[in-house]
Amino acid sequence: MKKTVIILSAIFSLVACNKVPEPASQITAPSSNKYTYNITINRADTKAVKSGWEDGDVVCVFFSNVAAPKYLKFTYNQSEWTKTQYNGAEAQDFDFPGDGTMTAVYLPYGKDAVVIADGDSFKFDKTYTSYYMRAEKSPFKVEGTTVSGTLDMSAPEGFVQLAMPATNYFRTTGGITYTLKGNYVKPVSFDHVSADGTVHQNEGSCNAPVTGYIYSGDINFSGILAPEANGAEKTHEFTFVNDNGTAATYDDVTYLLSGSKTMEYRDAFKFPEISSSAWKVPEPDILTINGVRWARWNIGATSAEGYGDYFAWGAVYPQAGYGAGDYRESYMGADMTSAHDIATQKLGPNWHIPTKAEINSIYDQEGVSWEYTSENGVDGYKVKNDGASDYIFIPAAGCWEGSFENDGGYYWSATSNYTYGRASNLYFEPWGVHRDESNRNRGFSIRPVYSSSAPYPGPKPINVADATDIGRVIGADGKIYDTVAAAAEAGVTASGMIVYMGNAGSVDESSSTYRGLALALTDAPDGDGSKWDSNESSSTCLSSVNADFSQIVKVQDGIANTNTLVSDGHTHAAASAVKNYSVPLPAEGTSGWFLPSIGQWNLIVKVLYKKSSGLQEGREFYTADNVNPMITAAGGTGLKGGYYWSSSEHSAEWAWTYYTDWGGANKRGKTNTIINYVRPVFAF
Repeated sequence: MKKTVIILSAIFSLVACNKVPEPASQITAPSSNKYTYNITINRADTKAVKSGWEDGDVVCVFFSNVAAPKYLKFTYNQSEWTKTQYNGAEAQDFDFPGDGTMTAVYLPYGKDAVVIADGDSFKFDKTYTSYYMRAEKSPFKVEGTTVSGTLDMSAPEGFVQLAMPATNYFRTTGGITYTLKGNYVKPVSFDHVSADGTVHQNEGSCNAPVTGYIYSGDINFSGILAPEANGAEKTHEFTFVNDNGTAATYDDVTYLLSGSKTMEYRDAFKFPEISSSAWKVPEPDILTINGVRWARWNIGATSAEGYGDYFAWGAVYPQAGYGAGDYRESYMGADMTSAHDIATQKLGPNWHIPTKAEINSIYDQEGVSWEYTSENGVDGYKVKNDGASDYIFIPAAGCWEGSFENDGGYYWSATSNYTYGRASNLYFEPWGVHRDESNRNRGFSIRPVYSSSAPYPGPKPINVADATDIGRVIGADGKIYDTVAAAAEAGVTASGMIVYMGNAGSVDESSSTYRGLALALTDAPDGDGSKWDSNESSSTCLSSVNADFSQIVKVQDGIANTNTLVSDGHTHAAASAVKNYSVPLPAEGTSGWFLPSIGQWNLIVKVLYKKSSGLQEGREFYTADNVNPMITAAGGTGLKGGYYWSSSEHSAEWAWTYYTDWGGANKRGKTNTIINYVRPVFAF
């Protein structure tokens, strides 16, 4: 079914519409003009943002036989169209030499756009990354002083429309830009009309930002659907981005359509409200300080030094003002509930605004240090556990109360003093950190905390690894992933698999801080068929030589052993193969690769086979078949059948090995080259 209207029909709407066709109508220019225009437009029913024409809508028409800079501009006003300009030319100068073609362009959000003649082409003074409508090279006839023709207006092939309810989480004035990125949606904008009437447009790539425009209570986005997604089942991922500094709560949130969802050209989709749990906000990284898991950035920020948003106590969105009369929360009694906790509402049930007790855990506490400094040009405090290198940065973001006050940092707690209508907060300035109570209407920052009983959010850093992480892999970025494939999906090289977790200092005698061991995911290439020592003399190399297995199995000294072996002047091929192992390790917090002692092999195989007893000399117990399932499940290469060198020395002629065919410990000639292998480890 087609619909005929004056100059242009209704554009896409978000619901299907079936309207009765309107008769063709005539556009009559002011009586002083030379020509009368009898132009109609047809379009097939489709889906739309707007259901009809509105005052101020503008259509520009360009004619093939009327040279630039002359064109016709029609403006809709109270149910009719009027011709408003000829690009400054007088009526008698605008003349048609005969029949020709015409091209019309309508920019729904470009009512104020100015047409510019660019040589013999036409363009607009602004770019609108949105849908537009065009009728390209439509024929017209000139009969006397009447110009007649039909414009079949349509959006370019492939357009889809997406809308988000503009709830009170958003500001709709003040130059704020909202954009949406879709993994199968490309931004598009009108570029120009060439002299022959061809319309040219600019297309971006998928996942490039599409600009949103406020209309009728929604933020509307339009773009081109990638051809491979047209009518195909795809997992569509949309990321909403708020480029407004500190004006709104939801800066970067992601919405996933299920894999069974198909989209087609000219489709329209309306998202749930931004506060819906369907939108996923990237969770901040965390750092545990004195037992409390602190986020590394403020609510509304995406970096440690970002100020983020400001909230009255108990408000779940930023307000237009923060005076006493602006406070909108009605409850003034008990401490904050989850319904009024912006951290819970935005990040999920495992997050909350810190209680007064949690703030006290880092305020003026032994074992916690505060250092006033500058981070990327932003003043604030570094807060960390004493002796640690890692820290959180808390910016001096100021506060709002009537006007903005940038004289320090102000951070709400979830604890109220309801007798006086106040709440507890943290306040700091360059010369000191304080606890305070403030009126709840004030706009303060929020630094959220993560529940101590909840699973760690996202890949956790190795410094918080525990026994539940055994069998998972450590990436070169210092974070823990389920498997080698999971690390690769994140663009990270997997360094090794966690095979032991214990108390600080239990891993190797060289360090009082290491508490975990990670096994390389492959053998060291240079270690196959290697000798422990090429020296044929009857001398020992290490100070910890011991032929008594019951004693040496208790010693974890692989780091020192390896360092000695590669520096004593002998050729120790096995130890050298470990030092030459090229798989990258995290930049901080690890020992570097080393050859495990027989005591460390004992720790490793006990964990891999999950048995309470350890290696036994010369007895079948932990064979390769027993220990390999966990290695291969993580994406590593299982141990081979044969002897794996340890860095422990038995005597002048012998060194200790882990014999995977038996599954026990065995002494082996140092110069033996038959079925010997090397599997590096590192401590963390």
